[in-house]
Amino acid sequence: MRIFTGYVGFFLTAALLVAAGGCKETKSGPDDTATDSEQDTAQTDTGTDAPEDTAVEDTVEDTVEEDTVVEDTVVEDTVEDTVEEEVVTGGCGDGTVNMGEQCDDGDTETEPCDATGELCAADCSMRLDLCGNASDDVGEQCDDGDDDSTDDCTTSCTVNDHGIGAPCSCTGGSCSVLDFTAGTIVGCDAIVSLADSSRTLGCVRSANDTTYGVQVYMAQGYCTLIAVGCSGALCFMVPTTGDVATFSCPAGYVEATDERTQMGMTITSKSCLVACDSDIDCRWNEAEAPDSPWTGSCGQYGCLPVGDAGELACTDDRT
Repeated sequence: MRIFTGYVGFFLTAALLVAAGGCKETKSGPDDTATDSEQDTAQTDTGTDAPEDTAVEDTVEDTVEEDTVVEDTVVEDTVEDTVEEEVVTGGCGDGTVNMGEQCDDGDTETEPCDATGELCAADCSMRLDLCGNASDDVGEQCDDGDDDSTDDCTTSCTVNDHGIGAPCSCTGGSCSVLDFTAGTIVGCDAIVSLADSSRTLGCVRSANDTTYGVQVYMAQGYCTLIAVGCSGALCFMVPTTGDVATFSCPAGYVEATDERTQMGMTITSKSCLVACDSDIDCRWNEAEAPDSPWTGSCGQYGCLPVGDAGELACTDDRT
């Protein structure tokens, strides 16, 4: 069962291959005691007095009441309803900075590091084009104004804690694109002590192995803990490490699992990823390192659902 399709899949493959009112009716009959003149007079009085005393006065009162209803209820409520509707229905990506948004560039994408113009994070929580101006703007964890992600502040204006998810590299002749736990790993100082018999420190890096056709996109590296297990006759080809049966991630991190069967072998790999709520929790603004096969190109880290549970974690979905 393949649960996670991130870099763990590469690690395994590489290792393997080494939502109205009605009208009131009035009846009247002839008055036997009234003279024609009196009847005429009565008719004249009725025609004169009724409109003046009743119809006109009642009409004025009705008009006042009607005006009150229109002014106090219909007009004012309509204005309030319109304001509430704009707040509720106005969403990120509509090109308008609505309540609770820091920016809105008309889309719900987090632009890569080579994009230009007034840019906005996917959830409209941060002005991307302001990251790197050496000023702590809204939505930024830090901003040191440089293009070095290995110091205490990354180029995505996130704090570099040198732990899981931090940028990293490998030094020494034993570094291998087929084994991300080999060599001397630099940049993951905060998680070195967490490596034990069940999990090994690893630095997953961008790689393009043309021999086996395997590609990994992890701009500037990704610190993690890894365990790889294998069962089958050809497992001597696989650089296993740690113990997948007892492997676990530190609290607050997402465990990614990949299991596949190829060439008669079943390989299981587990690793740890950074949990996130939005792209700005990840290193979205990251350029590929000098030793990357895509040197200078922009990475595409994002906050993406991982595994069957759909937990959100920082990773590059091209891997």
